[in-house]
Amino acid sequence: MYNKAGDLMKLFKLLLSFILLISLNACSSKEVDEDLYNEFVNAYDASGALTNYHNNASSILNVDEQFSYEVQTSSDYLEGNARIDSTTYVDNENMGTSTIYIVDGNIYYDNIDGSKTYTTFDSDISNMNDLFFTLDQISSINKNNNVLNLVLNDETCENLLIQNGLDFVEVVNIDNELVIEINNGLLSSQFLNIDYTLSNGDSEYSGSYQYQTNYSNINENSLILPEDYSLYINLDDLQQDMTLEEFKYALINQLGYEIDEYGQYVLDFNDNETYIFDFNNSLFTYIRGQSAYTYNWLSNIGAYNACTYDFTNAINSGTCSDTEQERIEEAKVSYLTELSLIGISEMPAN
Repeated sequence: MYNKAGDLMKLFKLLLSFILLISLNACSSKEVDEDLYNEFVNAYDASGALTNYHNNASSILNVDEQFSYEVQTSSDYLEGNARIDSTTYVDNENMGTSTIYIVDGNIYYDNIDGSKTYTTFDSDISNMNDLFFTLDQISSINKNNNVLNLVLNDETCENLLIQNGLDFVEVVNIDNELVIEINNGLLSSQFLNIDYTLSNGDSEYSGSYQYQTNYSNINENSLILPEDYSLYINLDDLQQDMTLEEFKYALINQLGYEIDEYGQYVLDFNDNETYIFDFNNSLFTYIRGQSAYTYNWLSNIGAYNACTYDFTNAINSGTCSDTEQERIEEAKVSYLTELSLIGISEMPAN
């Protein structure tokens, strides 16, 4: 059984992260047919207005045919409520399925020792699994019958690969295609494939990233929700009088952390992610691949590379790109997720 409850938050974030593609800034050197682009936008908006449907989505990252990470998602939506089942595969090994419910604006998820809510959902769930790109992120659009074929520009693809955990110094080659099927004015399905060869400075590696999503049972879908919400815990009910020692004990016995030779509480996950609580320095570190993002829970300041971000005053300093600030925010989200899995919303003082 999948033994990392905190990863469920990351699976859900994976669904939401694709909507953030709207914020990417990229420049295209080719003219793009705006009529065809508007056809895509209109279909995207039309599907976003649906309130009853089933959706399947999957994300697959392959590296040198030696490592693969896949998330398959099956979702049912009905009038603002939803059930989302996500299954994770590492090197084709099933790591388990987690279930998320969105009911009346609350998110409920299955934890290793029960079910809890970790946040209030205040965004529209329409188009949750659909890819969206702005006009300047696209190099070309062609149409064949009811199918649009898009080619994204290199910078957009690079940002997608970075978002999915790849670190590289130089892009050797990128090829991509996004196939969008439109039926009756609705975005019916999308399939994105990116083939890449990257350099980390010392060596090159190749692989592919694929994402696909499709709609079915439009206006005919059913949704099964839990009958007993007493099994769930709201953030307002989380234990706030936990001591620091009780929290440390829970990290080990509830989430599987171990104490390293430096006295830090460490959890390794999937050979690609590490979570570290350094209580001597009030520092949480989230490591993904070769990158480490930190968050200090006393100062409410995060750091990545030469960038620091003060969450209290919403001010960054140093050399900060949009990607670096996103990584710092990701570190704080991971920190808060780990706390919520223990059953608290802030670090115990002592």
